[in-house]
Amino acid sequence: MQKRWLIGGIIMSNRALRGPCTWAVAAVLAAALTGCGDDTVDLACSDYFTTTASQLTEKAPGILHDPETDLLWFRCNLGQTYVDGNCVGEALDSDFASILADLEALSKDDSIVLVSNTADRSGKLDASDINWRVPTEGEYDSLTDVPCHSPKVDVTGFLDIKTDTYYWSSSEGKNDTYACATRLNDGLRTCQTKKTNRNPTLLVASAQ
Repeated sequence: MQKRWLIGGIIMSNRALRGPCTWAVAAVLAAALTGCGDDTVDLACSDYFTTTASQLTEKAPGILHDPETDLLWFRCNLGQTYVDGNCVGEALDSDFASILADLEALSKDDSIVLVSNTADRSGKLDASDINWRVPTEGEYDSLTDVPCHSPKVDVTGFLDIKTDTYYWSSSEGKNDTYACATRLNDGLRTCQTKKTNRNPTLLVASAQ
């Protein structure tokens, strides 16, 4: 009596499985059909972006443009100043209410300098003219959608990502005492971060 086996979605008879190599062939077929390969790239973003071009372009000193989302990003953390390709000063590490207050002050106080460039870039977009805000969870997701880690963002664009903390998000938390936050080191996010916690934030704005 002829017996049959289901291997990797292919029905094979005992006759087909005779011979010294047939089981090996069947195993290869099963692996190919079940997708045993792992597409995950175990690569630090500092290495990945040395050979892979960034989709982010510099719209002006200290300002990146993402053509896929049409968003503008400040290259440093809130509290820092972009100076000739570097982030100078300490990132603001504050509770959620203080972050929002500092953002409001940023839009009203002309003395707060986000970009100080010695090179003459006249006619370019001025960072102080942009209505910056805290990114949403989805906007952080657009940054962490890269096949690398530590941190899981384009490190050629963002110059001082903190890898040991979460970044505030403007998305709603599970109730009024919580906010959402994303850990940019690996893209992990949560909406159960107490608003009294102290975290940094990036700055984002719509390009339109």
